[in-house]
Formats: sequence, C-alpha cells, structure tokens
Amino acid sequence: MFRLVYTEIPVVLLYKANIGKSWRWYGGAGPYAGIGITANTKSDSDDWEDRKIQFTSENQDSYILKAFKRMDYGLNAVLGVEKDNIQVGVNYSYGLMRILPEGNNPDIGKAYNRTLALTVGYWFGE
Repeated sequence: MFRLVYTEIPVVLLYKANIGKSWRWYGGAGPYAGIGITANTKSDSDDWEDRKIQFTSENQDSYILKAFKRMDYGLNAVLGVEKDNIQVGVNYSYGLMRILPEGNNPDIGKAYNRTLALTVGYWFGE
C-alpha cells in the first residue's frame, strides 16, 4: 500500500445563496496545485519491508519507489451549508496529472490523486 501525502492549494470561485432566514448554501469550483510532502509504502507481508518513497520531477523509467512525481494539479469542487457561525461542507479534488509516469511498473497502472473531504468550520466574530 502506498501512503502519499500532498498539500493542495485550491483557487475556488464560490457562490452563496440564502435558504430561508438563517441558512445559506454555497458551492464552487476551480483549479488546484499540489506538492508531494512525504510518501512511503506499508505492507502486512514479511516479504516486503516498509520504505520511504523519494519523489522525482522527471518521467524516469526507474524503480517504482523513486518514480512518483512531486507536483500535481487538478480540479476542485466544494458544496456546503452555513448557519450562523457554523459551516459544514464537502470537498472533492480530481487530479489531472499522472503522478506515476507511464512505463513505471505496469502492474500498478495509472495513478492520479483523488480526494474527498468533509469540512466543519466555525467563524469567530461577526
């Protein structure tokens, strides 16, 4: 199992509208850019030890543990509701860049980042 940690920086155009007197919904979409922070492999098998993955920026045809790309980009969508100072939403990121270059270990296939997140927020002040 691969554990890849990326930080995403989204640029989202939001639309907000009222639902009654105190509720509002919001939705939006836009691009994101991501950068790989850390990565490793995890296995339950005794035949394979856990290892740290080194990122690369090249389309190199090398061993799988040095083949994941550090940079990523894609599309981001958000949808949620607000009531008073509380906000609850859902976020989905759809990676467009192959983070595992073509030709590197065909057994794994194509690899893209996909993220589904639930957000809960509280606005301090007015």
